[in-house]
Amino acid sequence: MKHATACAHCGLIMELLEEDMAYECRCARCHSLIYRPGKAFGFILPILFTTIIFFALSLSVPLLDIRIGDFDSKIMLLKTMIQFFKDGYVLVGIVALLGGIVIPLLLMGLLLVVMLSVGHKRHSSVTLFCFRFYQQLREWGMVEVYLASVLVTIIKLKNISILSYESGLIFFAVYLISFYVVCIWFNPQDIWNQNNVSD
Repeated sequence: MKHATACAHCGLIMELLEEDMAYECRCARCHSLIYRPGKAFGFILPILFTTIIFFALSLSVPLLDIRIGDFDSKIMLLKTMIQFFKDGYVLVGIVALLGGIVIPLLLMGLLLVVMLSVGHKRHSSVTLFCFRFYQQLREWGMVEVYLASVLVTIIKLKNISILSYESGLIFFAVYLISFYVVCIWFNPQDIWNQNNVSD
């Protein structure tokens, strides 16, 4: 079976054979990456469950304990976002809430629905909607940005305060790493190529 695809960089139309789907394929004209095989859902699904569990844990327990003189405060993700709204930083709070909780939660939920539906061969209009919505939403995933912001925050605060690392920071790190792995391993094009999702 042949699968038609187009290079996103130069627009060259190419046909890939079924055997080609096991390897990375590059454009014959500009040598840009056209296709890369994703991991099997049997590998991705357990990591996705791990991601969801550690995401919930990272929201429910403190990440850091900050001490500056007599001031002592425990930093929690959800509590910090709520504090933005209480202090009047509504726009900052909305951006933080969307980027830190809402969008990641949606991405994980959509992936879970798609992979469970495909795995049990129970396709429906809901599966198709979730699949397409995931493809649109994944551009807004900011896992790397979150990881960088946490590291910068720790470095900055370490110079002016006494930091104690709480269990939430470990949960948060595991969540970020596992979520990044899921996003890298899951290749939506594999679903189309295998005709697992259709109208």
